[in-house]
Parts: sequence; structure tokens; C-alpha cells
Amino acid sequence: MEQTEQYGYIDIDKALIPYRFDITLAGEVFFFDVRYAEPTGLITVDLYDSDEEPIVFGEPLVYGQPLFDDVVDERLPLNQLVPFDPSGKIGSITFDNLGDTVFLFDVSEPIVDDEGSGAL
Repeated sequence: MEQTEQYGYIDIDKALIPYRFDITLAGEVFFFDVRYAEPTGLITVDLYDSDEEPIVFGEPLVYGQPLFDDVVDERLPLNQLVPFDPSGKIGSITFDNLGDTVFLFDVSEPIVDDEGSGAL
């Protein structure tokens, strides 16, 4: 997971879409399938547990909205993942701005400095 000054983010490589990658969230391994529907411009994520059993299919990335927010499933990661532009200049997510100005941030916990005094 990459990071900005305040939050870590999941680096989605547009050049590989559609693709699957694994990631550790809240100490557990999950698999993400990232897809792009060119006709609609929709970017979606399928989520699988560590055994690659499906949890969620076709969850759209919606700017400023937590991923899996409307899904009730105890297998979901505890992390709150939200796509947004940290500069505040962009207000929507597109294939073109994903990974350039808009990133999928883990806003569960701010990154703290070595003294633990808060976000950098």
C-alpha cells in the first residue's frame, strides 16, 4: 500500500486492468479484481477472501463514497476504503484520473509520525 502525507492508498495499475491482486487489510489477506466497463466508464471491484471465495461482485468505485458501504457481510475488511483526490481539485472518478489524481485511500487510520502526535 502506498501513502500520502495522511493516509495510505491502494495503488491500482490501470495498465493491467482487468486484473487481480492480493492485499492485506486489518491483518487479513484479500483479493481484489479490478475491472473497467468502457461503455459506461464504470470501474468496479470484486472482493474475495484469502481462500479466494467471493464476498462482493461488481462494487463500483464512486468518488467520495466508502467501498462496500452498502454491503453487510462479516467477512468484509474493517478498513474504510474511499476514492478521492487529496488536492480537492477533482470531484469525480474516471479511468483517466484513477491513479493520477484520484486514489483509493484507506481512511481507517491516519498515518502518524514517529512520536505518535498525529498525521504528518
